[in-house]
Amino acid sequence: MKLSKKLLISSVAATFFVPVLAQDTLKITVTGTRSPKPVDSFPGTIDVIEKEELSTKSGSSIKELTNDIPGVSVTSTKRSGVVGPSASGNVNIRGLDFERILFMVDGIRLPEPYRFSSYYNLDLGSYIDFNSLASVEIIKGPASALYGADALGGLVSYRTIKPSDLLTKDKKNALEIPISYDSSNNGLSESIKFATKLSDKNSLAVIYTKEDSEELKVKADSKYIDDETNSGNNYLVNLTHDFDDFSQLSAIYDNVSRNSKATSTEDNLSAMSGRSTYTSLKTDDEINRDRISLEYKYDNPDNNKLLKFFRSKIYSQYARSNDNYDRTTVSRGTPTSKEHRYYLKNDSQGLDLEFQSEFNNSKFTYGIDYSKVETSRLRSTKTIGGSTVNEKDTPDTDITRFGSYIQNELSKGKFDFITGIRYDNYDLDAKPDQYVTSTAAADLSADKFSPKIATNYNFTDNFSGYAQYSQGFRAPAYYEVNANFTNLRYGYRTISNPDLKPETSNSYEVGFRGRYPKIDYTVSAFYNDYSNFIEQLVDTNASGRTTVYQTRNVDNAEIKGAELAFNYYINSNRKGISLFSNISSTEGDNTTDNVPLSTVNPFEAKFGIKYLSSNGKWDAKLTNTYVGKARVAANTTTFVPNSYNVSDIEVTYKPNEKYLISAGIYNLFDEAYYNYQDVKGKATDLSNLTRFTQPERHLKVGATIRF
Repeated sequence: MKLSKKLLISSVAATFFVPVLAQDTLKITVTGTRSPKPVDSFPGTIDVIEKEELSTKSGSSIKELTNDIPGVSVTSTKRSGVVGPSASGNVNIRGLDFERILFMVDGIRLPEPYRFSSYYNLDLGSYIDFNSLASVEIIKGPASALYGADALGGLVSYRTIKPSDLLTKDKKNALEIPISYDSSNNGLSESIKFATKLSDKNSLAVIYTKEDSEELKVKADSKYIDDETNSGNNYLVNLTHDFDDFSQLSAIYDNVSRNSKATSTEDNLSAMSGRSTYTSLKTDDEINRDRISLEYKYDNPDNNKLLKFFRSKIYSQYARSNDNYDRTTVSRGTPTSKEHRYYLKNDSQGLDLEFQSEFNNSKFTYGIDYSKVETSRLRSTKTIGGSTVNEKDTPDTDITRFGSYIQNELSKGKFDFITGIRYDNYDLDAKPDQYVTSTAAADLSADKFSPKIATNYNFTDNFSGYAQYSQGFRAPAYYEVNANFTNLRYGYRTISNPDLKPETSNSYEVGFRGRYPKIDYTVSAFYNDYSNFIEQLVDTNASGRTTVYQTRNVDNAEIKGAELAFNYYINSNRKGISLFSNISSTEGDNTTDNVPLSTVNPFEAKFGIKYLSSNGKWDAKLTNTYVGKARVAANTTTFVPNSYNVSDIEVTYKPNEKYLISAGIYNLFDEAYYNYQDVKGKATDLSNLTRFTQPERHLKVGATIRF
């Protein structure tokens, strides 16, 4: 592996500067190995955000939760200038995003995303109520050996709250009320978390969250929306029955419902689009997710070696996304009003079985998972006073996934070894109908073995190193295979590609960790080699005024980089002042065409100072973030934002176990800056480009009361 000069310098510097952010308590990962394991002994890079840390960020988004994690970024989700309640959903891990990151809640895949030309509804963050979460785990790099397709670039795993997360052994009832306010969009989030012991064996947790917000206030504010309102009403119910100390049955109902409405007038729309033909625009977008699951878990470490642990889960999940907008335009002096409706449906059912056995120093984890998803998308356009036209740019498709896996964890002296392999079978069954002919509805089947081998070596009690090799796998999405639509008014056409091949990766990573009374550090370097990389490309052979897009395989691509982080405590008890920093440097190239990958983020470095009072009641942090200029093709004609520095200050006060208050001022010096992923590919002369700037200086406050 050949890292760039900058990466090598950064890696060496980190080794001597002594760098992950220290934790007073040892964090445990479940997602990384499908069984509890200390993060510090996991042979790879994984970040765990636990309930207490989540409670300081009430009503937050995935963007805020991952703000301090090197190599992870989240872009804003905007449609026609409208920002949804979460305002963040596209997670980028080490230069990969969209379909290459697997999102799960309680071990269940979130609904299938959809992307068509420049339109996408991949704001999977909108499907999550962050107030209902007990933990978030993020795996960087391929997780296909355990979780299968779509985990090519990494995994984001959400776990919702269960009764035991709120109740203690001597507490039969618990109540938490978190409230938060964000001045960047006048966002208000209110939640009620209640748990009760119904009997010795039965317990219940109920969570309700209400969210309201308005238009996001960006620094270079160019008003283009007259009025925007966002709302959310989310529910979670978890009923648990304990058969005994070792076996438990849980039933979960999870509902997330959000709505976003906006209106714009002629002047603002003309400024937004650079066109004078718009006179009015109204949007009304809705997103809903309902999930019912039943899980049985048996966990007895003292039982026979053959069956230490068993989990079975069945679930059904329904997701609906309705994007509606009414638009009036003027063409040749004649106004035309149209109603546009975009319906996206995902219905899924699944079954998971997982087992664990132990023999001597070896732990075996093995199981199967099966899911079937029914997808449907309909475009409906109605001219006021005229007819309604229904179209489908992608046929209805059934997606069937089957996977089986086995993993062995072996401890031998100072060595920990993990080896595993998974087999995946993936099927797309496209359904021709009155809107889609059989010639535009191709089926696809793919299968793949994904192996992994990793080791962790404890040089001393305070210092360890790890190395891993793994393969990743992603089958083409249904819309990548069969998207087919022409829009002559705006001069583009997207055509299908039934010959798409699955993309695969070979990934390598090495790293070192240290934990001392005054210092914690981690250093890692990675190299990923991709075959049949899937990208949407412009057909340069197409003639005429219509731009033709098609998703195709690129023979080879690679991403390499280094991540560094450190904490230095003035006092060995880790109270008082501490210094911290983390650095992420990543480079990616389409090596077939010798051009940089647009999904890779620029160099980023965070550094700052923290304070923790001697009694643990006060916690303060000042952070400065530097982001460099993105590495792009030499002949690019699109907008590339400049480098920037932005500072944030956060304070938390916890007088006792009942109360928690947090406040933060973000973009402290009121800088106007861009997130590269928000503006990549946009023209430098795009009218009103400043609408994509990040929020102006703003305040966030939150409070939690516990009874």
